[in-house]
Amino acid sequence: MSFRNSLKHYIEDDHSRLENHPKMTLYSSGTISEREFVEILTILSSFWHSACPDNNVLPQEYRSFLSEYRAALSVDIGCPAGVRHSFQKEYDEVAFFYLLLGSSHGARFMLKKLASTHLPISHIKILSERGPKLWKPFIDDYLETVNTDRRLLVRESAKRIFTDLHLCLSY
Repeated sequence: MSFRNSLKHYIEDDHSRLENHPKMTLYSSGTISEREFVEILTILSSFWHSACPDNNVLPQEYRSFLSEYRAALSVDIGCPAGVRHSFQKEYDEVAFFYLLLGSSHGARFMLKKLASTHLPISHIKILSERGPKLWKPFIDDYLETVNTDRRLLVRESAKRIFTDLHLCLSY
């Protein structure tokens, strides 16, 4: 079994739990008020601004993508892009980008649902347009090359990201 499939299976329940969280269901529904959308987006923005990859092994294009995504989140919630968050939480870099880039798949569906609304969706556009371009090289060149000793760390970190994001949405 490829590491991608192994990781996907390992976090399957966590992914489903997050995807089915009432706020995530509402956020992706296409039938949400702007107030509710921005409220949920503010939580997501806070999470993605405070979550950080733990090292800098991946090429700069991944960091650039993260910076663009964070800037779009800030614009979409009406905050200056330079706002710093009081805490940072580090996650394994491969797990971090696996989750962020993987969310580009759902973002494409959300973009179709939300394109005709007046909701602030520049963050969804970045995920759906730029994320897929980085996904395949990420899987082939980085995820599948994670050595056996590090795979448990990547799995646990991915699980922790899902759990932490779910907790943020639950407050």
